[in-house]
Amino acid sequence: MNAGSSVMNESGMVTYNVADNWEYALKVTLAEPGSRIVNPGATLKFKADYLIPAQDSDVPEIQVGILRKGNTGYEAVSDGWIAGKSGGSAEGTEGSQTVRVTIPGDAPPGTYRMVFKLKDKEAVFNIIVQDATPDFIKKNPSPL
Repeated sequence: MNAGSSVMNESGMVTYNVADNWEYALKVTLAEPGSRIVNPGATLKFKADYLIPAQDSDVPEIQVGILRKGNTGYEAVSDGWIAGKSGGSAEGTEGSQTVRVTIPGDAPPGTYRMVFKLKDKEAVFNIIVQDATPDFIKKNPSPL
């Protein structure tokens, strides 16, 4: 849908000026080759590519939310998760930035969804945090 304005001149002609209803665009990928199966304490590096309207010339803020899959769906978590951006560039309406997400060292094993958000757009990235307890400890628990 487009928005705009119209003007009728003296001869009855209508001029209609059209302006795009601009939407933001966001794409997130792993910046370095790797697996979606990670250990607690790992830091993942993402590349966030985006499109922004021409009037927004500043490098936008990309927010990151963390959800953990439970029995009834995904539930928000935040304790110990650290997300931050570094760098960033915008050439006209296109840009990219690096976003790092650090998983807490005590994160329980499970499926997690990272939700990257830029204005009205979201990009999701799922990971599996594996149990960091070595197999030999699981098989031979300490008697203490």
